Amino acid sequence: MTNVGKTIAATQSAHMKLIYCFMACYYLFICTVIAQVSKVVEKRSSYGK
Repeated sequence: MTNVGKTIAATQSAHMKLIYCFMACYYLFICTVIAQVSKVVEKRSSYGK
C-alpha cells in the first residue's frame, strides 16, 4: 500500500511541477506583453503635453 501511495505522490508531484512551470512561463509572457503595451500607451498619452 505504501509503494502505491509513493507512486501516486511522485506522479502527482511531476504533474504539478509541469503545471507550475507552464503557469510561470504564461504569467511571465503576460506581464511582458502588458508592460510593453503600457509603455506605448504612456507615450501616446503624454505626446501632446
